[in-house]
Amino acid sequence: MNAMTDAVRMQVDIETVVRECALFEGVERRELGTIAAAATCRPLQRGAVLFQQGAASTELYVVAEGWVKMTHVTQSGDQIALRFVQRGEHVGGAALVRGVAFPSTATAASDARILVWKSAFIHDLIGSSRAVARNALAIVGDRADEFLLRIQELASDSVEVRLARHLTELVRRSDRKTERGVGVEFPISRQDLAELCGTTLFTVSRILTRWRDLGLVDPGRQRIVVRDTGRLAGLISERHAAISAR
Repeated sequence: MNAMTDAVRMQVDIETVVRECALFEGVERRELGTIAAAATCRPLQRGAVLFQQGAASTELYVVAEGWVKMTHVTQSGDQIALRFVQRGEHVGGAALVRGVAFPSTATAASDARILVWKSAFIHDLIGSSRAVARNALAIVGDRADEFLLRIQELASDSVEVRLARHLTELVRRSDRKTERGVGVEFPISRQDLAELCGTTLFTVSRILTRWRDLGLVDPGRQRIVVRDTGRLAGLISERHAAISAR
């Protein structure tokens, strides 16, 4: 372990992050200490790639600080943003549990610190801990449910509703309050939002401009502030009400 890694490790409360991670939920405190001691802490600058789509899943990653963007490139070459991962969430856990290559690429959306465990340690832990084994199965199921919901969203919801849903979720998780509203915690571009919604940059820009004129959002370069979270969430509720009324 080099001096940089030592310094990073000292600045991160590893055991607290481990306790927050869904994979280790229900694990006894003494065992949590063993898990925390086995982790290394890796700094990651914004824009740096943690792993590439198609690479072998030889490590488990948990975000200790910052945000990580997960993307997938389709066979036609289009890039889709799958989700943004924050503190306490695992990255690549489903692939590691299943023993398959990473189906996506993980890139730091902000400066980040990542906890890392070798696959052998995690597989041994799954075999010895009933709680971790149960959580690992839940993680695989959750990812399957997540992709099914995304397919349903793309098939049934308008781009405006998809954008409202993703923005509402991002500011809820960020909870970065400003004088003008609630902002997304990390630098986010309109292209990021377009990839997240499965649409074009032009479409997202057009919607954000209209929402700005309505006083819903305050978009800027690499940032966005939601000025009225209630009205933005109302767009989603109106869609659900319209579907229920059919």
